[in-house]
Amino acid sequence: MAHSPVQAPLPYLLDRAPIQRRTTCVPCFCCTDGDKSSCFHAPSCCIKLTCNGPEPIGVCMIEHLACNCNNCPVT
Repeated sequence: MAHSPVQAPLPYLLDRAPIQRRTTCVPCFCCTDGDKSSCFHAPSCCIKLTCNGPEPIGVCMIEHLACNCNNCPVT
């Protein structure tokens, strides 16, 4: 008796990728109070990455939490 693996169609698999969240410190370009004239290059910023949702699979959203890494909960 031959065994054949069952494979789900690609769209089915992609619709069910888990949402991934990560908080980390990275160099960035920061603007305080939304004022573009106050922008500067910061050696470390606290950011939150959210991947695979609610955006499409493979897409990550970046949210700047702070222009430093003081009290940044790195996960």
